[in-house]
Amino acid sequence: MIFHKPLNIVLILPAVYSTCRIHQCSTRFHISGYSVKNIPLKLCQLVYAVTCHIVLDIVLPAHYAKSRTRKVCYYHISLSTDVVGVECAVAMKNAYALAVTLAVGLSERLEGVGGTLHYNSQAALFGQSVREMRKLLALAGGGDDNIVYGAGDLYVTVFGGRTRLIGTLLGRGMSFDEAMKELDGITLESIVIATRTARAVRKLIARGEANAEDFPLMLHVDDIISNGKEVDIPWNSFEVETRI
Repeated sequence: MIFHKPLNIVLILPAVYSTCRIHQCSTRFHISGYSVKNIPLKLCQLVYAVTCHIVLDIVLPAHYAKSRTRKVCYYHISLSTDVVGVECAVAMKNAYALAVTLAVGLSERLEGVGGTLHYNSQAALFGQSVREMRKLLALAGGGDDNIVYGAGDLYVTVFGGRTRLIGTLLGRGMSFDEAMKELDGITLESIVIATRTARAVRKLIARGEANAEDFPLMLHVDDIISNGKEVDIPWNSFEVETRI
């Protein structure tokens, strides 16, 4: 796999690679002489997305010394041992990008394609997405600071790609089946992540380990996908009262 900068790359390596040197050569990353694309998936997971920031995040065991990573001028390397937190944060952005782009389709339904976009509604859904992602991080046992990876990746995903397409079509008024037919042949990880996460959250709710009131947007997206419901953003459910 060849990467083109700028990139936001989260590389999760097991202990077997804990002493490897990581260096950049041309546009391809190598780890101990092996190209990233040649590392078996059982040993390495790679999550990547184009972003407006140039950040290389490498998740390694605690004893890995930061000094072993060789930087180049356009990469700034951060290390983390919170594998669960990083994985959860960067995966959740796919489901919530679909949710945010429902507002794109809703505005196109009113203004027509190419008309005025209603950024306030997108911003409101973005904010609710971040709130829910933080709660999901807590449920998964991930560190709260990982929200910066999820929120940053969410920002750029909303502006383009396959997830924006499916969210926009649903927001315009297409049923889920109609939208999927329109996008036939396109892989949509956002659908898988949204439905599986919602399924897990519903189980936690049934066991009294989570509250439905904390995830109105995620559960609404799941209802659209799994139960054929029309887009009807639960705006009132986003209201909160903060006491200091």
